[in-house]
Amino acid sequence: MKVIETQKLHQDRTQQTEKLEMAIGSLANELLLLHIDVKNLNRTITEANKKNDKLQTWFLILTIVGVVFAASGVIQALDILIRGIGK
Repeated sequence: MKVIETQKLHQDRTQQTEKLEMAIGSLANELLLLHIDVKNLNRTITEANKKNDKLQTWFLILTIVGVVFAASGVIQALDILIRGIGK
């Protein structure tokens, strides 16, 4: 009776080991895919930050130009000239 129980126990452990190996293999594949996705996400965020920096630079330049025009009164002078010529 002990030999049969030992054989059954050995078969059960072998099956459990095989199932565990399959689960570990599947987990390793999922981790590899996750690693690739994280790299792609990191690359996308880096590219978006670079584009955002360029866009912020353009808005800063436009703001400075607008402030210079407003401070110098160039737009108001042109408006006065155009209205004066139109009369």
